[in-house]
Amino acid sequence: MSRFEIHSIPGVTRGMPKRELFSFPGEAIPGLPRGGLIGISGVSGAGKTELVLKFLAANPGVSVAWIEETFSVYPCAFPQFGVGLDRVLFVELAGSQEEDPLWVVHQIIKSQAFGIVVLCCEPSGDSVVLRRLQIAAEKNSCSVILLTEKPLQASSWPFSVQLQVSRDASSGAPVLSVTKFKNL
Repeated sequence: MSRFEIHSIPGVTRGMPKRELFSFPGEAIPGLPRGGLIGISGVSGAGKTELVLKFLAANPGVSVAWIEETFSVYPCAFPQFGVGLDRVLFVELAGSQEEDPLWVVHQIIKSQAFGIVVLCCEPSGDSVVLRRLQIAAEKNSCSVILLTEKPLQASSWPFSVQLQVSRDASSGAPVLSVTKFKNL
């Protein structure tokens, strides 16, 4: 079985450890940071899930926790993209109104059983809550991907990478634009 590739970005300050990157399909960015907070936004049907599934397929050695407030993802699509269901934990928060999605993400990160956590909801937290999430992700080398309808402008500073997905009008293919990529 192939392992996931890890790349590092040149130009890191001397003495600082190089940030490891997960492989990312395409040439838009060199990779997604391991232990980073990543925002992917786009309207419903833009291709966010498709983009994440391609990313997961490019990194087959990583376990994934997929969290949604109301379960809408289609698990049968995962194997179609080359993502085995045996490495994905699906979590639905709909039945537990007391659960804060970011609290659940923190608990999953602390378990250290997953290399990637995907959260499909609009986070209600402020910048401080997102910064705490970023610190937990870095500490545990777990990348957190937030899938949202709109870009998180006001609280974007804790994010290592922010991507926006839309559909090409003529071909229908997802189009990716990089709105933020921190020099790691």
